[in-house]
Amino acid sequence: MKDIITTIERLLSGSSNFNKEFLDLSETVRFLGISKSTLYKMNHRKVLPFYKPNGSKKVYYKLTDLTTYITANKFFSKQELDEKTNQFFNDKKNSYV
Repeated sequence: MKDIITTIERLLSGSSNFNKEFLDLSETVRFLGISKSTLYKMNHRKVLPFYKPNGSKKVYYKLTDLTTYITANKFFSKQELDEKTNQFFNDKKNSYV
């Protein structure tokens, strides 16, 4: 039982890295679920904004930028599309009255 509690505590402390404002390359790779090679390519193509302090070779990524990147291209569910469609036509219908 004590081993299970220790394991859970270790896992929880590892996930707390994502509560920081900035993540380093390794943390960003884990957060996005991609390889380091893919992240390097994204940096080269300027896909993600990143920060590099003066005189440092280390690169950092802002967690809010990563979240924005992940959520940028939302695919709506059928229910959401139906609601948006109904709202659009109701607005059009009311504008003619």
